[in-house]
Amino acid sequence: MKPHPILIGVAALIAAASLALGGWQLAKSFSVAATPLDLAAPAVAVATALICITVLDWARNLPRRGDRADRMEYDEGATGGVPQAEGRPSAAEQELIEAIHALEEIANGAKSPDAAVEGATRVMAGFAKASEVSLWLTGEGEAFRLRADFAGDAVSLHGHGEPEPAIAEELQEAAECRTPLEATGEDGGRILLPLVDGEGCLGVLRFAIPASQWGEGGDASRRIGAGLAQLAAHFVRTIGAVSEYEQAVLDPVSGAYSERHLRNRLAEAASISRRYGEPLSLVLLGVDQFGMLNNTFGAAAAGRILRALASLIRLNVRDADSVYRRGSDGFAILLPNTEMDRARSAAERLRRIARESRTPADDGQAILITVSGGVAEFDEDMRGIEPLLERAGQALQAAREGGRDRIQVWAEPVAEPPPGV
Repeated sequence: MKPHPILIGVAALIAAASLALGGWQLAKSFSVAATPLDLAAPAVAVATALICITVLDWARNLPRRGDRADRMEYDEGATGGVPQAEGRPSAAEQELIEAIHALEEIANGAKSPDAAVEGATRVMAGFAKASEVSLWLTGEGEAFRLRADFAGDAVSLHGHGEPEPAIAEELQEAAECRTPLEATGEDGGRILLPLVDGEGCLGVLRFAIPASQWGEGGDASRRIGAGLAQLAAHFVRTIGAVSEYEQAVLDPVSGAYSERHLRNRLAEAASISRRYGEPLSLVLLGVDQFGMLNNTFGAAAAGRILRALASLIRLNVRDADSVYRRGSDGFAILLPNTEMDRARSAAERLRRIARESRTPADDGQAILITVSGGVAEFDEDMRGIEPLLERAGQALQAAREGGRDRIQVWAEPVAEPPPGV
């Protein structure tokens, strides 16, 4: 128990007075006729006063019982009721701090939009201890589209995906009220976390949390919800940086990289190929009779065809390969360290996959498509990237003129003999 400040003050005055008197007596005792016994009493008085001052200083720094109680906090969910001293974060606070740092690292160091979305979604799922998480993005007047989902400790990325009507209603409600929504069921809980920036709602994170983590008393769910609300701003910052990048390099219709980005990446890949002598191939794929499909089934269905085809291509090429929108009806696939024959085999596989795919029309009818493709390989004697684009384009045109639904490899045109020879 800490002594009252008035008692400490009075005791300090007494100690100071004793010290002064003892010092005065000690000074008087220093004479030629003084004996050791004459010096003993004032010396003891001075030493006692010094000891009293030291003890009083220690007592002054003792915490009060009330102060100690104020500086102790209980985090029953994280520590089982063990008090945590001020200055030392609780387990729940430490998890929140680590999640914030992880999101900041992703925002500052992600090498691609997909890597940023995947990493940030995984951080949020880990913090909430969720069994499933889905990231739905939207814009002003736009429908929600699935960007990523977490399940089974794996994150799947999507360019587009429409929610079921019941889920769409939940997402819209969360976006409109702009505050986290919670619901409890027999199998656990559900949290819808709106991602709000200064201008509007970017999207909604939808969490499914098992009953073992959700808790029965509500404390666990409140703690999870409060933590996610604090993380939302950091997640928005990460997604905002990704969104700016996506707007610059992604095609809004198909979700593939834009044609402008193709030219930049192709120039870089050509430079690497020329410097290190590695092969580089380019495949151009085009949807056969795309204009007729657009006129028959409408622009919305045509957009779904392009999105579905872009997704199929991304799923069936290597991580090192990249997919770009090319023209109004097709895509370019850049294949580094790939010879012509291997590029043709990859293109043939994509052609077969496209022919087997089905895209729903507005009325639910399945739309069947075919694609034609042209393949060309980079030649170190080429000046710039235009010759490679032209060769792949010529091969694509030859495939279409040859009957469509086929792959054509570019070949040096045979010079016609002069007339009369």
